[in-house]
Amino acid sequence: MYKIHFLWCWMLVSLTLAVSAQAELPDFIRSKMGYLGGQVYVDGKIQPQVVIAFFNEKNGHPPLSEGMGRVPEFLFRTDSAGEFNVNLPAGQYYVGILIRNSRGAPGPPRLGEKFYFAVNDRGGLLLVSVAEQERQEVGRINGAPHWSFTDPTMYFKVTGVIRKEKGEPVANVVVLGKSRLNIPRPEYISARTSSDGTYSLKLPANISYYLMARQDIAASRPKPGSLVGTYGIHSKIGLATLNFFSNATPPSMIPGEGENSRAMTVSGREGETRSGVDIYMYPVPDPEVMKKSVQSSVTSQLHEKIPNNQVYFEGKSGRLSAKSLRDLEQWVAFLLSKDEVDIELVGYTDNLGTTAANFSLTEKQARIVAEYFVVHGVSAERIKVAGMGALNPVANNRNNAGRAKNRRVEIKILGADN
Repeated sequence: MYKIHFLWCWMLVSLTLAVSAQAELPDFIRSKMGYLGGQVYVDGKIQPQVVIAFFNEKNGHPPLSEGMGRVPEFLFRTDSAGEFNVNLPAGQYYVGILIRNSRGAPGPPRLGEKFYFAVNDRGGLLLVSVAEQERQEVGRINGAPHWSFTDPTMYFKVTGVIRKEKGEPVANVVVLGKSRLNIPRPEYISARTSSDGTYSLKLPANISYYLMARQDIAASRPKPGSLVGTYGIHSKIGLATLNFFSNATPPSMIPGEGENSRAMTVSGREGETRSGVDIYMYPVPDPEVMKKSVQSSVTSQLHEKIPNNQVYFEGKSGRLSAKSLRDLEQWVAFLLSKDEVDIELVGYTDNLGTTAANFSLTEKQARIVAEYFVVHGVSAERIKVAGMGALNPVANNRNNAGRAKNRRVEIKILGADN
């Protein structure tokens, strides 16, 4: 029973994550999503009002092994006829099926609930394809128990104890695994810790992961006062600066504890167990208080490292100039290393054309830049977009050279003096 219940455990904490992941998608991504329709069967029977989970194939196999909890990208419910009609980003997806007839809030598995994966004609995991802006009907989907599939993924195991600052164990918290600190959602989730604070988590072998302990897995950032922890960090200062600096190390003027304020990764070979990986949890500091204490250092570092903030297009088109593409690559690297930095993209153009057309054009070009960032891993919730038409020229509109300078998208760091 332990194996089956752990495979369900990702459902306890990922319903909110997966649903919110779709809600957070910006309009320019939503407009390119494909449509997928089908009907769910298990043991030859239609499955009404069950939860279906979609795991993007590019992120690996769904959780087939004991102790392995991978988060699905999206979750939905079938209707009273067992049918689903969903919109998903283009890609290939494995499909999980949780038999949960209640429409109540997400919670622990109830007695009698069962979990399956969609099976193909050869008895393997079914992959369904979603094409951009296309309609795909997959028809009947049949579910099979998880143990009927072979898991090809190689794993290593991490074990340890979750502790408070003075070493007391913390019960009923989960450990998250992330291959990059800056990604908004975890890739793997452990079962909740026992009364002695112990945890165990399986992760794909030969890949490094950051480990974080959380009391809950809401999509939003943890509230001040709630307990959080990151492997390698033994201070509130380290937690506070985790999202400001790529290696979670405070700048020189901020007090810290050297290596004890640095987020660390774990990795292992197939079949290996990494034991003694303890994580310390601390109350989340008030972000406004911490911002005031580190703001001068953060601002100075931002201004030292930010790339060129002017992005140019080829005329009044949707094609970015070659130089701007190189600048955007630098911006992506910068933003991925500064997870707490939010930006605003403001489009401007020259005075040729109608006011309405220019406002529409500048918003479109700003959204093109936003889409570039999102596709390259920057969270859409960190980006604001605006089109200002021919307002705020920076050069003379009476000549070609001046008009070319006015056709731009400015990248502004929110909350910093630009």
